[in-house]
Amino acid sequence: MVDVREMLVGRRNLYVEVVGTSTEDITRITDTLHEAGATVESSEIMRSRHTQPFDHFHFSEAVADEQRES
Repeated sequence: MVDVREMLVGRRNLYVEVVGTSTEDITRITDTLHEAGATVESSEIMRSRHTQPFDHFHFSEAVADEQRES
């Protein structure tokens, strides 16, 4: 497990993110959750994920000049 979130709703109030290398891994993890008393209502398999780390804000020179004059 890499992330667990408990939401403030009645049903579907637990979000669990896991990492596996095969469908057997996911099945084993799902079975473990069932054994712990959790009901899995939906599951999703992510193929890939891309993120962009924060770099900086891009200001035009005109906006930067106006901010300096203020």
